[in-house]
Amino acid sequence: MATTDFVDAKAYLTKDYRGTHLYNHLTEVILKLLNDRPADALTVLESVSRSVRESTFSAGSGVGAPTKGNAAEAASGACASWASNCSALHGVEESSAVMPFSGDLSAALEWHGVSLGDTDTFLITQALNLLAAETQAKSVRFFGKILGTKSDYYVIEVLPKNPTVAAPTPEMEGSEGGNRYVYYVAPSPDATFVKLPPLKASHVVASTARKRFLTGDLDAHVPGHPPFKGSEKHFLHALISRINGATNLSIEGYYELDEDTGAMIKAEEFEPAEDVEGLLEAGGWVHTIAGLDEATGRVVEYVDPAQEEEPEEPEKPELRPAEEEEWSIPEATKNLPNMAIAKSLVWPGAIAVSDGRVSANLYIGYGIPKNPSVKAFSPVAPPALPAEWGAGDPEEDEEPIPIEEPDDTKEPEVEEEEEAEEEDD
Repeated sequence: MATTDFVDAKAYLTKDYRGTHLYNHLTEVILKLLNDRPADALTVLESVSRSVRESTFSAGSGVGAPTKGNAAEAASGACASWASNCSALHGVEESSAVMPFSGDLSAALEWHGVSLGDTDTFLITQALNLLAAETQAKSVRFFGKILGTKSDYYVIEVLPKNPTVAAPTPEMEGSEGGNRYVYYVAPSPDATFVKLPPLKASHVVASTARKRFLTGDLDAHVPGHPPFKGSEKHFLHALISRINGATNLSIEGYYELDEDTGAMIKAEEFEPAEDVEGLLEAGGWVHTIAGLDEATGRVVEYVDPAQEEEPEEPEKPELRPAEEEEWSIPEATKNLPNMAIAKSLVWPGAIAVSDGRVSANLYIGYGIPKNPSVKAFSPVAPPALPAEWGAGDPEEDEEPIPIEEPDDTKEPEVEEEEEAEEEDD
């Protein structure tokens, strides 16, 4: 074949059709045959060609619409979504409702080995401002990052203007308990944040009976015993609420309870300390969020409004002092100048930092507590077998033990005539 004929033939075979051409198709078919090496290549040629074509083409918008395959379309859609999210983050303005996440507090966290990097820190700050603008919330805070097996959860905490649960029910608490805050999660700070459903007390109780890694899929099944009546998004909300109630610290005296409403507000008489000596021990810190009772899954017991009873005081109220045995506070020589830090011993990964004027909290971990009371699952033992019948003392038994009587059955007598007939036979 002349050179011009070869060039013309190749040009014909490489003529574009829906993003590909026959030359590439034949090349891929031959390559697949060489890789698989079937016993009879000629017999399976058509089926191999069909499978290669189906993997290359996908349904387009019409005849002649160019496509690049399902994988390429999915990647293109992901890139478009990422670009849209980043564009939204780029144009957002700073909000006064956002609690500080960068600056000196971030440097103190990095000093003690807790850092998300400059890029993620910037994106998280922008995501906080964007969510504050979209929700019109009272306050927005970056809770932290819960690690998963397939993907992670970046968690943002929002204090809404209007409570998500208007009134407490036997199943759910209102704004006075576990549903005071609303949580949004995303696999990365530049992704779309998804709102978690309201917290149920039964999910909190069930979450205390198991230790497991999260998968990163909100709709994933949560195995274990007893069965968990919900998906991973419900389990995730229960974990976040338990961690927050046990690890969210602030400077002692920074907040106070309003005498009229009982709400926690910034104390008017608070004066920043010149140094952080008072924060180098547990007595200088207080909890800013009421803790959940693991037995009931609530902050306070539910009281039926029709009974007109006063609700009981929570066992773990707001502004309770931090427990010394549950926190590790490094010495001043191991801290940055004029900076104090506290690390939770119950929830590894929870950390609080303060410069004596403001404080910040962050959690980065697997959502698994260091709690010796939660043990590995062990099947419940069956009940004890009853005692063998008749094994007790006959004198102590109320009824006498039956005794087999001797066999007194007698053979019937045969008359002489019948015996003679039998002999004749």
